[in-house]
Amino acid sequence: DMSNNSFYGYTYEVMRYPSLTPEATPPNTVTADPELDSNGHPQDGSPLIEAGVRTGYTVDARRSQRWNPPAIGAYEFQRARTARL
Repeated sequence: DMSNNSFYGYTYEVMRYPSLTPEATPPNTVTADPELDSNGHPQDGSPLIEAGVRTGYTVDARRSQRWNPPAIGAYEFQRARTARL
């Protein structure tokens, strides 16, 4: 299942998964520029922020709190806000 991912550029994914086209994008999938910093963390305004689905993980790869809904990817965008449970 290719849902809940970020695909930017499509080159490799289209070669490997020919059915992956903008018209057939899986649910909760972001195809826009993910706007990541040099460390792979989403920047303010990234389309990955709050675009994921809750999977049961409460922390990201840095052990920072995952929000609900979470960001797509290994890292949650960190900013002051109230968690929605």
